[in-house]
Amino acid sequence: MKKSLRYISSIFILAVLIGIDRVTKYLSLIYLKDKEPFTIIKGVLQLTYLQNTGSAWGMLEGKQTFFIIITFVMLAVMTFVFVIMPHERKYRPLCAVLVTLAAGAAGNLIDRIANGYVHDFIYFQLIDFPVFNFADICVVLSMIALVVLIFFVYKDEDFNFIKEKFRRGKKNKSSIEEDGGE
Repeated sequence: MKKSLRYISSIFILAVLIGIDRVTKYLSLIYLKDKEPFTIIKGVLQLTYLQNTGSAWGMLEGKQTFFIIITFVMLAVMTFVFVIMPHERKYRPLCAVLVTLAAGAAGNLIDRIANGYVHDFIYFQLIDFPVFNFADICVVLSMIALVVLIFFVYKDEDFNFIKEKFRRGKKNKSSIEEDGGE
């Protein structure tokens, strides 16, 4: 019961975060495309429409296939870790980080597949930060949280569940080979 509740709540949160990303990108398309930027705080924050075919600061511009493949690989790894992660209270923060990171990655993946670019619309003029979107916020905040968790919260042995899964996989494979592949 606990395991299925974690999966259901995680899928719900994932869907909500992706939904927020989709709605905000749609609104940026409707209200910002081909229009002057909308200033929220003069000289600090504005909303503007941008079609981003690269990553931050335009790096790897036009490499959509690369981004799509990398995102699918990252989503597969995150799903694998999420599924094999012990259902203990101490792993809840890691679970939340994986769900948020997956939502951000999926939000931009949807754009890349559907449009060949990502809709960006939030611009911090004050520091001339690259234009970004809600999915980017999910990715950046979850990566910061992941680094904090790995360096300051979890110990190396807290990740033994990953090593153990590979050990069991190798053990099962070798027993099958010893049995003649049956």
